[in-house]
Amino acid sequence: MTFLLALLVPMAQTMASGAPAAPELTPAALQARLAKMDNSSTVECHTDKYGNPACTAGGYDVDVTGCDDRGDSFFGQVLRKPGATLGDAIAPDKAKPVAQLADGQFLCIAATAEKEGATTRLYVEALPIERVAACKGNHLCASHAVQWIAPKPADECKWIGHDGDFSGGCAAGWVDEDKVEQFSMGMH
Repeated sequence: MTFLLALLVPMAQTMASGAPAAPELTPAALQARLAKMDNSSTVECHTDKYGNPACTAGGYDVDVTGCDDRGDSFFGQVLRKPGATLGDAIAPDKAKPVAQLADGQFLCIAATAEKEGATTRLYVEALPIERVAACKGNHLCASHAVQWIAPKPADECKWIGHDGDFSGGCAAGWVDEDKVEQFSMGMH
């Protein structure tokens, strides 16, 4: 038994140190990200009593996950025809339309918003599918032309880091949950 442990401990240490750890997002970093997602609401993030980040915006409890290249993002696609209109605010009654996405458009779900314990709104990004390793040869990953309602951003839609951010040129915004099919079991 001692011999086996002597073999396993160095192997576990090598495995643990082999890949860089994902950066921890502080409540301040999450608050800054959420403020970019909705600059019309009061946004606040803090550490809850369990030591986890907790955010609120416009009367919603918000879980900011991001769209990163570490493989721990959440994905989905626009569920219904004629597609989904993305808004610039978490509250539907305050949101101005940003863009219209076609039925079947592949999405990253960067945040979920709950009110009274039920998810009601999602912040989604129509990001370049070639940036998502699981999209290679996957029929769930479809990219369609974006119909911009707000002025189209000058920046192109491209990856700008490893911690869950794309340039401002990607079609992104808030949408009702029932407009998105979430791939809760992965991309199979």
